[in-house]
Amino acid sequence: MLDPDSSSEPEPPAKGAAPEKDAPPEVEPAAKGNGAEARLKGTESKDHKVEAAKAEVTAKVAEVKAEAPPPRLPDPAAIAALTAGGPRDIPTFLEGQLPLWYAWFAAKGGETEALRSRRLDLLREIIEVREMAERAAADPRVLRWVRGRLDEGDTWRRKAQDALFASDAAPLLRAEGWLRHAADAYGEAEAIAEACRRALDLVARLQDELPSYGEWMARRAAGLDENFEQLLKRGAELATRVHGEPPPDADLRAWFAKLSTQAIEVEGQLDRLGREFRAAVREMIDRRTGPADWREIDALLRVPMIPPGDRLALLAKISSPALTPPLSSAASTLEAPAASDPDPVFWDQAQALAQLEWGLLRLAGVEDEDLAAYHDRVLRAQRKGDANRALDALDAFSDRLRQRRADWIERRGTIAVSGERPLDQVHRELVVADRVARILPAALVADLRAADEPAAAVDRLQRHALLLWQGRRLLQDFAPRHAELLFDEARGYLSSKDLDEATAEAHALAKASLTIAPGTIDQQGRLSVRVQSEGPLPEGNATVLLAHNPALALGITAMEDEPGGGLVPVPLPSGEAVIRTFLLANDDEVHLNPEVFYRGRTFTASTSVRIPAPGDLVKIQARQPRVRRELPNGKIIVFPDQFAFNSRRIYLRPKSWLEYELNITNMTANPLKLRVVQRLGERPIHETDLDLQGHAQGAIPGAVLADDLSYDKLTTLNVTVTQRDRPGRSPCRPLEFDFRKLHPKAFIVAQDGIDGSKGAFGTFYVRVGHFGDPVPVPALVRVKVEPAGSFREVPRYPAVQEVPNKGSRIFAFEIIRPTCHIYTTDAADD
Repeated sequence: MLDPDSSSEPEPPAKGAAPEKDAPPEVEPAAKGNGAEARLKGTESKDHKVEAAKAEVTAKVAEVKAEAPPPRLPDPAAIAALTAGGPRDIPTFLEGQLPLWYAWFAAKGGETEALRSRRLDLLREIIEVREMAERAAADPRVLRWVRGRLDEGDTWRRKAQDALFASDAAPLLRAEGWLRHAADAYGEAEAIAEACRRALDLVARLQDELPSYGEWMARRAAGLDENFEQLLKRGAELATRVHGEPPPDADLRAWFAKLSTQAIEVEGQLDRLGREFRAAVREMIDRRTGPADWREIDALLRVPMIPPGDRLALLAKISSPALTPPLSSAASTLEAPAASDPDPVFWDQAQALAQLEWGLLRLAGVEDEDLAAYHDRVLRAQRKGDANRALDALDAFSDRLRQRRADWIERRGTIAVSGERPLDQVHRELVVADRVARILPAALVADLRAADEPAAAVDRLQRHALLLWQGRRLLQDFAPRHAELLFDEARGYLSSKDLDEATAEAHALAKASLTIAPGTIDQQGRLSVRVQSEGPLPEGNATVLLAHNPALALGITAMEDEPGGGLVPVPLPSGEAVIRTFLLANDDEVHLNPEVFYRGRTFTASTSVRIPAPGDLVKIQARQPRVRRELPNGKIIVFPDQFAFNSRRIYLRPKSWLEYELNITNMTANPLKLRVVQRLGERPIHETDLDLQGHAQGAIPGAVLADDLSYDKLTTLNVTVTQRDRPGRSPCRPLEFDFRKLHPKAFIVAQDGIDGSKGAFGTFYVRVGHFGDPVPVPALVRVKVEPAGSFREVPRYPAVQEVPNKGSRIFAFEIIRPTCHIYTTDAADD
């Protein structure tokens, strides 16, 4: 879908201009069959004129001055598919952001055939991981619980996205590890979001169903049973947890586990109550009923969850003559009990209804410590057998319940929804007001004007918060125009101080930029490109590109203290960074367009630089001798020549070394007296004098130890050749290779488990994977399990094995005595 080599090529920019290419240029819709898929796969036909020009330059017979190539545009059809006809730098969906960036990066000439396949694989993986985040953030109700995990995943994802546009394979390999961290954080956010959604839906169901179920039970002769009271209590605890403040990130996992357990328990109790109600309905339908059952049938019919067929059956029963009570003086329904004989049915129902309303208020989040004291007075009077005092206490308890309910009904109309108050506080008050409205009796809800106002206000607040957070994410993605669109949409729900601050940040970020200034080329043919940051740029790594005539052989090499692969840190710690590149050309002057590509935006400069005549008297080549090693299984492996396999970047594992051989060739017919100096970083490691006859070749051995390298930065091996009889004269350019030591954690991963079905006490397994290692040979892995006396190695899966690159092996240990804790360590050596 993405076309890095569109045939549409507009006129080049004016010489000397240095514009910021903030927005992509206008492009016309593409016709069908434009060959984008073939170009994406790298199967398009070659430009034979360009190939011929490259051959001419290599043969040093080119006489045409190098000119800057015209800028290329990505496939218009790809842009239209990602933006749905909107602005060409703003994707329709957030997941389309990175493919859009890649389209422009490839159009700038940043893609290479060597890295295309690996880069596109990583691109697809990042998109899939990004989709996890957007699924977790889709429901505005649960954002406050998952925001921390999503922000953590975004940090790792952006590191991987920046590395995606590097100019060599090393940052792409590191990006795979960063992407795993992002996937872990997003996966946890997805699980928490799903649990919160289920809990919120369950609490809403409790608020909808428990008032009706509770009134039915209160009107039964048995009243509220213990299971129903437990359901009210557990439901209130669940509602308090899911509507309360999110815990600190460190406590989130325990909170999530407790929430899931509570939700499962409450859902089971609610389902059991529903089955009990349906059974009562069926029992009433199936049995012979008389006038005494009229009130119980009426209570059943008041529950809206009754199935339609059962409702019809009960209506038929209640309207039958059998349920009409006889009107006789002996059984008058108008007779009242004596004043000294309280009606026990009335007492039970009144007490049950009061307990029900108390439980529903707690479910709605209304807390009142005095209500417990009022309820205790009722129980004490009842135990003493004082009917009058018990009735007075019950009346006071009921008045207190009605007063608390009335307070919230009155308060709900005074909650100001504005950005002048802290939005978190407004949100808490609105949620309680909405929950109170949901548990009110139907008669009160009908009289309550605009009962859904709190719910609508909560929805506006949550959508405002989601859009504000998404916009701030886009600011970190260096997409201020896209963020401003979300901020405008958020303002349609609510204006707030936070939104005003975010909008101001977007305006400032839109003016931020990276400037690039090429300098002169030194005598060794190295061009210095200086990059500076201006304004409040988000933290990350930008890519430096050189737009040039493809006939020139240009390659970027990185400084030791920067991320490598043509990447420079943003914002720049020291104010600027320097990228150096070797230029090979025959002309005295070449026109270049250095560019900085950072998260979909490009900053460029235009310049002409002079290239000193390169030396061509001597040719230096480095190679790694053929190394063979026999594996424990008898298989022979051959180590590849890293100087040929990894180009200018060489990797070593811990405790290893690399032996190499320098082949020095005299390209002239005259004898040469040479001095060859090898430096590792700033330290000279070898100096050799070499005399070569005409067209003769000499070899110099060398070695680099992993112990001399660092995990966190590159160390350069520099080989310089000078003529002993001509001081200061260099017959060739220096040869440089960047060495990096890889930590085993970068390519060795382990997962463990216990199979209880094998052995007396089970078998402990460890699966060790070997992935992301740029050295394509197996790694020798040792697994150690403690306490050692509790385990015995399984011969079929020994503790020391060769784990193939891009593969895995199983290590197994039989548990020979019970143990409470198992400690494992693994080590990978060469």
